[in-house]
Amino acid sequence: MFKISFSELVELIKSSVIVALIFTIASVSGLEFDIIKIAYVFGLCFFTASFGFILHEIAHKIAAQNYGYEAEYVGGKFPIYSIIIAIFGFIILAPGAVHIKGLFGVKQKHSGIISLAGPLTNLWLAFGFKIFSFISPNALYPIFAFGFEINSWLALFNMIPWGNLDGAKVYNWNKPIYFIFTFIVGFTALFLNKFLSMYLL
Repeated sequence: MFKISFSELVELIKSSVIVALIFTIASVSGLEFDIIKIAYVFGLCFFTASFGFILHEIAHKIAAQNYGYEAEYVGGKFPIYSIIIAIFGFIILAPGAVHIKGLFGVKQKHSGIISLAGPLTNLWLAFGFKIFSFISPNALYPIFAFGFEINSWLALFNMIPWGNLDGAKVYNWNKPIYFIFTFIVGFTALFLNKFLSMYLL
């Protein structure tokens, strides 16, 4: 049964604001200062990037609790280095993560599936945003198109097999699944964004 504490919700909201802020800085760093444009971009990033981040982390938590593990979202320190890097148009995200109690006692298969749940959620969100971009009014198209790109990026970035990223745990658990899923994410990002947009829009 899915359980989440009030303190976790607060940490998720704080982390979500940080995610939106980092994406906003990276997006507007090349533009002249315009408070209205910045507010619009922040709202866009919160709706797309932060929404994807929240569901990504909740997916990890649900998967972990489904296996009977205690899982809690813990926010990190304010990532000043991410802010600085975002000024130059680059994005590195580490606002927090789901911590599993007794992590070293988690089975490798369980660890891999729990880790895969996050990027898989972003992949489904990317599909959803792309579908809505096809049927939405022209005025809303940029929002859904941006949501597709952001969630494709979040899924692909998290599948890098390095450090504490999800990809490392999935790779260690099952290499065929790792490569198949990573291929699907990359194919989705390229095919849907280029081919389908070219012929259906």
